[in-house]
Amino acid sequence: MGLVMVGLTADAASATTCTDNRACLWEDYDFMTNGVQANRFQFQMWAPRLSQHYYSGTSLTVNDKSSSAHNNDNTRTAYFYMDPDCTGYWFQKPPNSTDTNFNNGSPGPQNFNDELSAVAFGSYLDECKA
Repeated sequence: MGLVMVGLTADAASATTCTDNRACLWEDYDFMTNGVQANRFQFQMWAPRLSQHYYSGTSLTVNDKSSSAHNNDNTRTAYFYMDPDCTGYWFQKPPNSTDTNFNNGSPGPQNFNDELSAVAFGSYLDECKA
């Protein structure tokens, strides 16, 4: 399984509504869900089954419906998985990094657009896989 680390400038990262010390996902590219940046899913520890979570302000489940991400934590790496319980193909976002479009070849080599099913910060990977 492959791993790729991708990041953008601080300007791009500061442009999101992701709360400090959290990582966030949006349904659409450029940190939007239904055209609203505030409609995001954010986590502080782990979420082993994104099918049980919704984008804020919507009735949309997060599972297999993510196209952009922001790790807004200063010290922890966030992990994003294709399968529930933090299994399958994955990629990581280092602290304070973003990806505006999962469909543009990043984070590659897999196409993660609309494919995520679990997320966790590195210190919670064991709990996510339990």
